[in-house]
Amino acid sequence: MPRRETSKLFDLTLKRLLNASSRAIVYFVNGLFGTCYPPDSVVDYPLTEYISSSLKSQMLDILLLINKTDLYHIEAQIDDDGNMAIRVFDYGYAVGLHYKQSEDDIIRIKFPDARVIYWETSRKTPDYVTLRLEFPDGTVHDYKVQSFKYLDHDLEDLEKQKMIILLPFYLLKYRKRIKTSVKKRAELAAEVKQLLDDTVRIVHRSAQAGVITREDAGIIIACMDHMFVELYGSQYKEFKEANEMLQGALVTSIDKAVEKTRLEDQEKYEQEREKYEQRFRSGFQNMLKNGMTPEQIANMFDMPVEDIVKIKSDCESQK
Repeated sequence: MPRRETSKLFDLTLKRLLNASSRAIVYFVNGLFGTCYPPDSVVDYPLTEYISSSLKSQMLDILLLINKTDLYHIEAQIDDDGNMAIRVFDYGYAVGLHYKQSEDDIIRIKFPDARVIYWETSRKTPDYVTLRLEFPDGTVHDYKVQSFKYLDHDLEDLEKQKMIILLPFYLLKYRKRIKTSVKKRAELAAEVKQLLDDTVRIVHRSAQAGVITREDAGIIIACMDHMFVELYGSQYKEFKEANEMLQGALVTSIDKAVEKTRLEDQEKYEQEREKYEQRFRSGFQNMLKNGMTPEQIANMFDMPVEDIVKIKSDCESQK
């Protein structure tokens, strides 16, 4: 797959994953930025496109607003980019300018907290991307943004940090190794299938623990399936078994999400029906207290007289 198409696949996948529940996003932010927001925190998605003074469009990857107060900027990169520090600074300045505050002769521009996610890394990938700002008065300030080197973290670490929405990207572990002989590719296919098994188990385990919802699990596995097909499944017959396993996991996750919704809807219906019946019972009891006979009430509401008699009997037994 050409680099540009691969980059687009990753960008769209990340944006899709960030449509997961607020709970899943909050845990992701906590893991990436080392924060400790409670899982019921409010997540908003501010505008990510800004127009510069030169009328050029600036498009951030991800901008999140937590609890209406704290902004987080995330850029995701396939591999090293020597201009990343400039890009993040540019974007951060655009965001800060949008939310600027003025007091007397001072304009306050606050940059959002930022991270750069590197999906793949090399020995040259920095721990921080740094832009050194030198001002005319001789002062120097380093604008530093921490890097998150994705494949330096194993599945267990991602689960521990509750960054479950990033799990589909672990398929990248094999992207550069796949261009090998047919024999080695068959061996690699078994390794990929094991990775998929482990990842699906983590997703389901996280849903059971309440880190993500069952709907989130469906989104995550669907993204894994799409990325797997794009990277491997549609090109290499050796990966057929792994592809079938993932398809099965996807169907299971969707079925579980549908079943959960059905049960919730059924429970809600039963609760509403119980309230509705209770209101009717109270109304019938008041009619009986006011001297109406069960026969009169039954005729008025086209109901079996036995039902009204039972309501009358229940009411008398409660006295």
